[in-house]
Amino acid sequence: MTLNETREKRFEKSITIDAPPSVVWRALGNAHEFGRWFNVTFDRPFAAGEAIHATFDDAAVFEHLDEAQRKAGVEPVPTRAPRPGSVFFTIERVLPEKVLAFHWRPFGVEANLDEDEPQTVVEIRLAPGTQNGSTSLALVESGFEKLSEPRRQRAFAMEASGWTEQLNKLKASIEGRQEERPASR
Repeated sequence: MTLNETREKRFEKSITIDAPPSVVWRALGNAHEFGRWFNVTFDRPFAAGEAIHATFDDAAVFEHLDEAQRKAGVEPVPTRAPRPGSVFFTIERVLPEKVLAFHWRPFGVEANLDEDEPQTVVEIRLAPGTQNGSTSLALVESGFEKLSEPRRQRAFAMEASGWTEQLNKLKASIEGRQEERPASR
């Protein structure tokens, strides 16, 4: 996985997945499949303009966030599950097998989060990979400069490290499904 950071305004991550874009898209563009690897349950299908609500499938995730914050290089703050009825993210764009984009509150589990703070935009792009049957996935999260300090530093650090973990989970979930992988030639 590669990472490109632009001094706390945006970051880019890229990963190659050993599966065709159609298979990777199924794991991204389908709310149920996205929730499986992201460890949440969404309340509706992904469509442009939709405000998506989610519940975490495993509350134990919050037990590990202090350590995750330390690993990301920030002083731990209290965390909590999003309030019931709060929007997890709003879908901006859906281009099947190419782009999924949404905006959300970065590190939205911070206990003292201001619900009115600016949001960041996450854009995930797919393209055929250089290896036969693979997919190049590029993720950009931008808009951190709109956040106030010190929230900006914490949100940036946690999102950058969190997306590394999530993209590795996505890759493992797809590549682990032998029945969906293309036959070797």
